[in-house]
Amino acid sequence: MARLEADYTSAFRRDVKRLQRKHADLTELKNVIRLVLENTEESKEILRVRHRAHRLKGKDWQGVVECHVGNAGD
Repeated sequence: MARLEADYTSAFRRDVKRLQRKHADLTELKNVIRLVLENTEESKEILRVRHRAHRLKGKDWQGVVECHVGNAGD
């Protein structure tokens, strides 16, 4: 599969800046973004198992996948 390209929203950029000002550790977030952009079967499996990646349900959420960053490995 082809590697994906990131297209960050302005809201996401603001959220990251806010976390940086609070000196939050963004290592795990960066790892998850890297896995998403890799777009390989192996990276998808890691996201599914370790970060609980799952499709959202509902008419407004078709095609949207969510994963949990802060509780990886719990």
